[in-house]
Amino acid sequence: MAKTNRKTLKEYFGKGKKPNHTQFADLIDSMLNVVDDGFNKSAERGMLLSPLNDEGAVMEIRRNILDGDPAWIISLGKERELHIHRGEDEKALVTLCADGTIRMGDNGKVRLQVNGSVQADSFVGGYMQGKVPANGLWHDIGGMEYGCLAYHIVAACGLKWKGKYAVADVTAMNCFGQHPRIWNRRSWFGTRFNKIQFRWRRGEGRTCGLQIRTSSNYGEEVWLHYRVSSMLDMDFVTKE
Repeated sequence: MAKTNRKTLKEYFGKGKKPNHTQFADLIDSMLNVVDDGFNKSAERGMLLSPLNDEGAVMEIRRNILDGDPAWIISLGKERELHIHRGEDEKALVTLCADGTIRMGDNGKVRLQVNGSVQADSFVGGYMQGKVPANGLWHDIGGMEYGCLAYHIVAACGLKWKGKYAVADVTAMNCFGQHPRIWNRRSWFGTRFNKIQFRWRRGEGRTCGLQIRTSSNYGEEVWLHYRVSSMLDMDFVTKE
């Protein structure tokens, strides 16, 4: 599309001028077309924007319309999610999903600073999550890791109407495989053998990993669910 300002267009069509086909094309391209440009507005819904294809950029924000690089790009994804990009960065800084969830940061890594109070119905650990059989055997949580580690883990298990249930809220720390510590806050229904247990496991080269189990076998098709939050957002001690 031609980028011609109003002053130049007026000169094309000034008194005594005979505009050529290129100048007429510049005039047409300077106007909005609802179908071609994916732009419309109404009193009921306000401004309507759509990508030129099924997905892609919807809007660019620049300091100057003739600037080469945009400051921000807003795009629409295949699943009707809205992406906000910083400049030409392909990875979205913020993604608003159609199901109401919000993703922030590269590859879903959350980097959010709030200068004020935060209220939420619950806080869910997203560093690791999963489930293992509640069969009384030790199971790994994630893989073996190296460095200074500090985790907050919430776990629960039980099958409705079976009379065996347990929950645990645990803080686990480890420094290169030495002096592992686990602080437990646990509750259970039934005997003490229904409790959830955790331990650190040493690996090769000062690596270590967490393990989890129930103190007894809960039976078939009963799962021990866990969610893990990382309490350390720094890796200075592991860099060479």
